[in-house]
Amino acid sequence: MPQVISNRTIDDESGDSVSGALPTYVPASSWRLGPTCPDCVVHPDQSLAFNRTWHDNSQFPGDPPASLSLDFVGTAIYVFCIVPPIEANVISRYSLNFSLDDGASQGTFAYLPTSNTDFLYNVSVVSLPSLSNKAHNLLVSTDDAINGSIFLFDYAVYTCVQSYSLLTV
Repeated sequence: MPQVISNRTIDDESGDSVSGALPTYVPASSWRLGPTCPDCVVHPDQSLAFNRTWHDNSQFPGDPPASLSLDFVGTAIYVFCIVPPIEANVISRYSLNFSLDDGASQGTFAYLPTSNTDFLYNVSVVSLPSLSNKAHNLLVSTDDAINGSIFLFDYAVYTCVQSYSLLTV
């Protein structure tokens, strides 16, 4: 059977480019839409974010972890974030855990800026290129209750494989 392979985007705000399914943010009260968040600790350039939006979670020392859940059907997924520069008195470290399909660990992403003075955009924090073609759930969680962690989710891209049949006459 012929197949069509395509990449689809899951935006932080508008969701899946085809199905419209939205990311799930937990706890919802700890996430903010970045461009409209005056109390967020960092302020990236909105014009450089995918679709001009991102979601911000700042886990301060002692806070419980926060998470992002993405549902998709496909063979690969890539998650992209905005990484802030080092700034005095601001949490700019990343400490993320990834699990797939209710628990299978997919590694971590840790980043502590040392000298960069600019925001970094389109930073790939996880790449899972060899998945079976089925429904998946990717859970991304902050993981540094001692030092804190920032999480500026911008978008994800997943690969979808669709089979179709040819009609002959």
